[in-house]
Amino acid sequence: MTKNRLRYRQARTEDLMLYYSWANEPAVRRNAFSQNEITLEEHTRWFLKKLAAPETLLLLFFDGDTPVGQVRVELEDQENLGYLDISVDQRLRGRGFGTEMLKSSVAYCRLHHPSIVLKGVVKPENRGSARAFEKAGFTRKDDEVKQGLRCRIYTYRT
Repeated sequence: MTKNRLRYRQARTEDLMLYYSWANEPAVRRNAFSQNEITLEEHTRWFLKKLAAPETLLLLFFDGDTPVGQVRVELEDQENLGYLDISVDQRLRGRGFGTEMLKSSVAYCRLHHPSIVLKGVVKPENRGSARAFEKAGFTRKDDEVKQGLRCRIYTYRT
């Protein structure tokens, strides 16, 4: 749980369709590295694999009973890194939820993985995600090229 207005829990199988709708939302596809629409079959395979993977953390955030968004953390033990992916429901963007979700995710990781370095990779045109990472206390590092695109890199040392 979080001390702020949002609460969260780990994703469950019954969240599959919610995640699917968020994944195919047009702005999410535009800001993703793979911009193709995701089929339900592809998403189902991916989602169930991620739920079962010990190196993946899927946090689902709520404002009351309303699902707000998700943060995924991909842990890489050999490098002591956690890569974050975030999305906020399109109807709820611009209200500060992204920042709050990132802060809560940092607190969770700090508790369960105390020495991990968290990293966010953001496409330059994704200003909303960039602002959320900055407001959540992440530091912008040198840009990197990922899949042929120059991206902003944000880090947080827990």
